[in-house]
Amino acid sequence: MLTTAYFVVDEEYYQSSHVTGEPASSAETAELEASVKSTLVMLGLNAQTVSMRVQSIETGMVQTVNWRVDVTYLGNPITINSLSVVIMANNIVGLGGVHANSLWKEHTGLTKVSHAPVR
Repeated sequence: MLTTAYFVVDEEYYQSSHVTGEPASSAETAELEASVKSTLVMLGLNAQTVSMRVQSIETGMVQTVNWRVDVTYLGNPITINSLSVVIMANNIVGLGGVHANSLWKEHTGLTKVSHAPVR
């Protein structure tokens, strides 16, 4: 079965801020998507696609970006919890550059949207 699901994470910037101008924003998002997919696969999810989009940006002392992560996968799900988000965050920080300026937190776990037979 091919499952479509999503989870939500918060990215809190302690230095700098989220990039919103193009083409930098699209490039940053593509790097994040590749890193998150790699982490999910490492954690045992047979991820086929990963896409991320900003749901909201909260400003203030700390800028917080609320990301929705959409994923399609084959087989069994994994648990998205604080431990998996810490592993994901460490891999993202490892990318360096702007990715080294934020902390990531669990917001919601994996929510299934649909199942479809693989053809």
